[in-house]
Amino acid sequence: MVHHRTGPPAPGRPNPVLDLKRVGLAAATLHAGPDELSEDPLADLVAELANFQRGVSRAGRLSLVGTILQDNTAPEVLARYRAQLVGPRRGRIRTILNRAQRSA
Repeated sequence: MVHHRTGPPAPGRPNPVLDLKRVGLAAATLHAGPDELSEDPLADLVAELANFQRGVSRAGRLSLVGTILQDNTAPEVLARYRAQLVGPRRGRIRTILNRAQRSA
């Protein structure tokens, strides 16, 4: 007789469905950056970094990020995390730094 597991995965085992939900939750709370850039690249960089700090400082968010970055996270979950959170923030910071270099 074959028994099918219907409960949650054992502790320490990855749960791709739960991880994908976590990425969506993290994206909703950590992704949002300033709506528009100002004329001051330094002020924009400070605002972007402060936004990141606020995002990861909210209850449970830093542990959420740590969970997503564990070695046993499914590759598709990590790819979604990078696409929805890391990529956009990195792009905003790169834009700010490029503007600062051009104005220097």
